[in-house]
Amino acid sequence: MDFLAKRDAQKINVSAPKLKLTDIESDTYNENDPANGGVSYKEGMMAIHAVTSDGRVIKGVPVFLLAYEQVNLGWLFQVTTWPVVKQIVELGYVLFAKYRTNVTRCATIDSLVEQYEARKELRKMMDDTSCDSGRCQTKLQ
Repeated sequence: MDFLAKRDAQKINVSAPKLKLTDIESDTYNENDPANGGVSYKEGMMAIHAVTSDGRVIKGVPVFLLAYEQVNLGWLFQVTTWPVVKQIVELGYVLFAKYRTNVTRCATIDSLVEQYEARKELRKMMDDTSCDSGRCQTKLQ
């Protein structure tokens, strides 16, 4: 993703980047924002998603083709549109997506979702805390 963002930023004669990368683990991520296509944290962790400028949500391998096309490297992923190759790549991506967090973060997607939801709930409780008793709680940053 860093490679795509860097390539997008370096393109010549472009008034604005074509890609917007979104961190679904950010405190400010809002799945209800139309720009995020209604993609929940769990959905985002289970597979890569893209939201097009017209609001369509795309997920999985087609996201890579679309993203690489936006930075003039679509030819690298054209092979993934060939029927036999497409099936193999799709199967490979499904397996990769299912187990990537086990390898990269030593945790299952389900456990990461549980941790994310717990942090979100704690943050909400901290934000809802009042100072009525004279003792204020420090809000999470």
